[in-house]
Amino acid sequence: MNLNEKYLEACGIVHAVIQKDVFTFIVMESRFTETKNTNKEILKDVKTAVSNGFFEFEHFHSESDVFGFVIPGMKKHWINTLYLKHYPSWHIAGHIVHELMHAMGYTHKRKYKRKLSVPYQMGEIVRHIGKFTYAKKYNGNERQFRFSDPGPIEA
Repeated sequence: MNLNEKYLEACGIVHAVIQKDVFTFIVMESRFTETKNTNKEILKDVKTAVSNGFFEFEHFHSESDVFGFVIPGMKKHWINTLYLKHYPSWHIAGHIVHELMHAMGYTHKRKYKRKLSVPYQMGEIVRHIGKFTYAKKYNGNERQFRFSDPGPIEA
């Protein structure tokens, strides 16, 4: 699978995950920092962002810890090929949602609490549901399902 196909597969995983009841349940039960929005508003925002379509995306290469980024006001997502090559599609799906939340104006300014911010939490929720829906253990290693064969999620 080339990098463009992998990115598109990750977008498909995002679409599938946000439709799941378990996604809605987890978002509604989460505690978010650095926002005045309610969980219901955050859920509506992510579903609106996904239904409006994804970013145009562009690759860049860096040995840094930067997975990717967006610039507010632009509908473009830059993603580091270092990570795009080595992470499974379900992990990239979490990153896409993280960046979508930034594009919608959510931030994580305080480093010590950023894991509870909307971008980080929403990315983690999608990543975890995506992992348990679209990946399986095979001889002790993570092996990714093809998106067309997701299998059931186990609660």
